[in-house]
Amino acid sequence: MRICLVTHSLPPYIGGCETYVWLLAAGLHENGHDVTVVSEPVAGGAAKGRMYPFRVIGVPGFREFDRGNASLTAIVPPLRAALLNGSFDVIHVHKFLPGLACAVVLAEEPAKVVFTFHSHPDLGSERSRRPGGQVPAETSYAKFVLGLPFYRYVVCPCRHYGTWATAMGVADSKVRVVYPGIDVGRFRVSRDSRLRGRLGFRADDFVVLCAARMSERKGILDLLRAMEHITDGRIRVWLVGSSLSGSKDYADSVKRSIREHRLEQRVRLSLEKYDCFDMPQVLASCDAFVLPSYGEGLPLAILEAMAAGIPTIGSRTAGVDEIISDGANGLLTGCGEPEALAERLEALASDSSLAKKLAEGGLETVQTRFEAGKQIAALEAVYAG
Repeated sequence: MRICLVTHSLPPYIGGCETYVWLLAAGLHENGHDVTVVSEPVAGGAAKGRMYPFRVIGVPGFREFDRGNASLTAIVPPLRAALLNGSFDVIHVHKFLPGLACAVVLAEEPAKVVFTFHSHPDLGSERSRRPGGQVPAETSYAKFVLGLPFYRYVVCPCRHYGTWATAMGVADSKVRVVYPGIDVGRFRVSRDSRLRGRLGFRADDFVVLCAARMSERKGILDLLRAMEHITDGRIRVWLVGSSLSGSKDYADSVKRSIREHRLEQRVRLSLEKYDCFDMPQVLASCDAFVLPSYGEGLPLAILEAMAAGIPTIGSRTAGVDEIISDGANGLLTGCGEPEALAERLEALASDSSLAKKLAEGGLETVQTRFEAGKQIAALEAVYAG
């Protein structure tokens, strides 16, 4: 099939959607499909020195449009040229604002068009907690995009998103839940002691990774508060992420919290340094993974940690609980409960048998439920349907 994926940006930009679309495009290409990605241009068509195995058509300003910093009129002409001149069998659009932009272009497109959202306005109630939050307006345009008649299917990466889509008025017959897939082999790499050393971690430190964009919804400040309750001096936290795909203000709050609570020796912060190509080596440098979010879809970061064979801790929230079974393949803790999170971290650091059990359970979960081939086969069935 001639397949076009539409997204606001690709790696080396950092983010879950970027990683998802790159993995999907690479997997479809490997299965013999003719794949094109319409996205923000990437210099030289490469990331981290690696050429993309699929075609990329650049739409300048697409990423800034998704962030609300560029106009629709600026991106419509190149978007129209990319989509209407390709003779595609399937066009798969990702995220709400790109979906809105495509509403201007695809009304008369004969190709089969499907849509996937990777977050939604009510997720974690991030903005609704603030005065003047924009959730009602954002929910309104999300509902509009989901109701566009040319989207034949709404492909949801988790059951929670499927439920939310039907609540927004999407017919059950149009909803398809397809879990994302992980190439487990990419993450079976040797422990990288050199990277630990460069960060100032000692051989006997218990290094906990949190890989997430700088966003209130990710609960990173709760993780820093948890560190105040931890008495085990071996526990260190490594925060890896992006403020460009998140919030600079929130990143500043994280930096300020590290300083004010004198955590400089126990917490390392790496922003805009590591993307999806680096994550196997990053994870191989760590002893555990934590994602203390207030809301998720189905986080690739947890799947990657499981594939890397390290124990994981996640919030007891929709999406995460579709991956982690507490005590079997990971640990769950309540949202916004730093003391409980501290207890979980200390339990992992002090009990190697527990850590080993959870790591083995997590790896088995990815291998049996979230392997890349399952996702590709499921989407091929959607595209053909």
